[in-house]
Amino acid sequence: MDKLITAIQTTDVNSEKDLKNLRSTLQKAEEVLFKHLPHLDEALSILDPKIHTLGWMYILAVKSIAGAVDPARYVAQKFAEIHQEQKTPLAAIKLLKIAITKLRPNSESLTPLHADFLQTCLLAKDYRAALPVLSDEVLALANPESYNLKARDVLRFFYYGGMIYTGVKNFGKALEFFKMGFTVPAIVLSAVMAECYKKYVLVSLLHQGAVKPAPKYTSSIVQRNLKGLCPQYQDFANAYASNNTDELHKVATQHAEVFTKDNNFGLVKQCIQDLYRRNIKRHTQTFLTLSLSQIAESVKLASPKDAEKAILRMVISVFGLSP
Repeated sequence: MDKLITAIQTTDVNSEKDLKNLRSTLQKAEEVLFKHLPHLDEALSILDPKIHTLGWMYILAVKSIAGAVDPARYVAQKFAEIHQEQKTPLAAIKLLKIAITKLRPNSESLTPLHADFLQTCLLAKDYRAALPVLSDEVLALANPESYNLKARDVLRFFYYGGMIYTGVKNFGKALEFFKMGFTVPAIVLSAVMAECYKKYVLVSLLHQGAVKPAPKYTSSIVQRNLKGLCPQYQDFANAYASNNTDELHKVATQHAEVFTKDNNFGLVKQCIQDLYRRNIKRHTQTFLTLSLSQIAESVKLASPKDAEKAILRMVISVFGLSP
């Protein structure tokens, strides 16, 4: 098998003679390829499909004949991977969206390509391109054996879906997806499930001002380990519940390194601003008789100007006005 991989890698792709020789070598090596079927994925990862196209497609064809892979799905996933590596995700969105509609058995079935598509949309910052696919209610999983669907593909779908909805400020739907991500049946707590829970905490604060307990149907192993795995987020939620913005700032600063490493500091800052807004709203009747200076002092804003801006943002939000 090693000799075959070397032959593919050393073939001069600009030489017609070399390509003919490689084709003959591959045809004679069919028995070897079938014998090493479990290792063909490793071989494909070593080869560059843009350079070693003939060998790469021949190995893929053997996997397809053996029923180990759906070649169309494999090509689509590789297409997504290449554009992500080349930092050109925007160019892949349209074709990946078409590929999903062609490869899935119906609009209610989840495939591995769903997560790749959502990840590509996130990298391209084109969140709205993902919404039509997310709007299709997932009621079934595509045949795991035929589609090579793994548990991680399902978790990634809910995680990326939650991030997409967070990006478009649809916090209600984002909560649904993040909750699905950490409540799926499990015997171990995976890294993706933990990331879903971290964002679930922060989005819960933005959407409803509090974090509800994990549903009763959450796996016991998950319930026992979630909070212990990310205590910084529990500290932040507790500080938010105190309605004390000074305390919330303190906790955010204390755990800033963790929040930044998790790529969640942007959500943390949104939560801080949201608590100012909720504090103002909670004291609406009282504030009718107060000056801007008194309002700023009451809710721990730096200046009357900050109080004015906060109230203006609330008015814009309530009445749907343009700033």
